[in-house]
Amino acid sequence: MILRLTLTSAILCLSILNAQGENPTRKIGTNAPAFTLQDQNGRNVTLQELIGKIVVLEWFDPDCDYTKRDILAATSKTLSEKYKEKGVIWLAVDSTRDSSGERDKAWRAQNQWTFDVLHDANKAVAKAFGVSTVPYFAIVDQNGTVVYLGIGDNDDSRKGEKKEGKINLVDKALEEMTSGKAVTARDSRPYGCPLR
Repeated sequence: MILRLTLTSAILCLSILNAQGENPTRKIGTNAPAFTLQDQNGRNVTLQELIGKIVVLEWFDPDCDYTKRDILAATSKTLSEKYKEKGVIWLAVDSTRDSSGERDKAWRAQNQWTFDVLHDANKAVAKAFGVSTVPYFAIVDQNGTVVYLGIGDNDDSRKGEKKEGKINLVDKALEEMTSGKAVTARDSRPYGCPLR
């Protein structure tokens, strides 16, 4: 009897854990998880205050080869500037264990980013969006709905060798959104460095 109760309790606990592990908020077409994070200057940034704008969230890790590759190519800087005039807000998110306002401020200045870097060292926002590798992108539309989740481009090489058919999926999604079209590539298989 005790063994049966223990086994039943264990199964129930696993079911609860599995249910909690499911993250419906990270699915395409659902409301983006609400959050408030501090930027590199200690100012609170909330997703709610950005309703009415297209928001790009870019997770990165300064120690990741893929982040270094994208920095060398100035990918984020170029895209953020390209879509700024179209009302797109670009936010970088540092969910690494080494994240701090001071470190993020230095990283932003070093790489001449004009967009804010948000501090998420406890990984709460990363978990809410289902981020487990970097680089990783989420695009939220003007209504607060998640419309894209995944990688920046389809080149999974560490050094960014240009390959035939290379597509920047974030650029494609933003081009479609700012032209009044539906996003055609809505999610993608992640690659990169494990979020540490």
